[in-house]
Amino acid sequence: MGFHAYTAAGKARHTYIDSTGQEKPTGLKVMREEGLYPSVTSVIKILSNDMVEEWSRNKLIEYCASSPQELNETLAEFKDRVTENYLEDSRVAREFGTLTHKHLEEFNKVGYRNYRSDEDDSRIDSIMPEWEDYFNHNIVKVISPEQTLACPPVGLAGTIDLVFEHNTLGLCLLDYKTQNMRSGRANFYPNFSWQLALYARMYRINNFLDEDPRIISMVVNSAEETTGKRLFEKVYKPEDQEKACYIGLTLAKMWMLTISTKPYIPAGCELFRREGFEF
Repeated sequence: MGFHAYTAAGKARHTYIDSTGQEKPTGLKVMREEGLYPSVTSVIKILSNDMVEEWSRNKLIEYCASSPQELNETLAEFKDRVTENYLEDSRVAREFGTLTHKHLEEFNKVGYRNYRSDEDDSRIDSIMPEWEDYFNHNIVKVISPEQTLACPPVGLAGTIDLVFEHNTLGLCLLDYKTQNMRSGRANFYPNFSWQLALYARMYRINNFLDEDPRIISMVVNSAEETTGKRLFEKVYKPEDQEKACYIGLTLAKMWMLTISTKPYIPAGCELFRREGFEF
């Protein structure tokens, strides 16, 4: 099993080179040896990922409905064909998510006056003008695009898509999620807020702030064809953010205690201090 992991300095260490020279996903053994910090996204996966599960379920239903088992096809062959199509669509979805993040990050780095896209993708061409409009109406100052951080007191690390000053909310953290929304309706799943609320608490601790930054989810519609808009925003209320942070910290503790027979408590982690546990 591999995890997204980071050094104490916030450097990504998602893979490592083994003794044969092969690149492999970073596992718990390497994390223990190097004192790495698990990513926020890794620990909250201790609960099921509603977005991925719904997408997977819908895809499998679509495949079976559009291309049912043939008369001369065994059940095993049908299963292999459906699985192959599912894995290919999963790969394409991941690649588009990465592509979207790349363009948004570039825009946030250089600003709308200097951003240029040579991408041959109509979805990117329609996403970026909407982001430019949002950027110009809401963002006073970009503090950091793609901010990596490790927070020893929380025992976690991760990458924040965007840290910025909002014109009415002040300091904010924003995270992008891509969804194939043929209906034009975005789903803001609970794990979106857990992830962002943990980032906000970690950012607050690392920067000695008096309060957590506000958090915003931005869902990007990745559908090939749509008559609606591409970007959907949700600003979380402070009380909802506080609850999400509590849930996120609880999931982190569960992950650390149950990820193997021997708990994995990163160096400097203070999540168990009040309970008086010793590991």
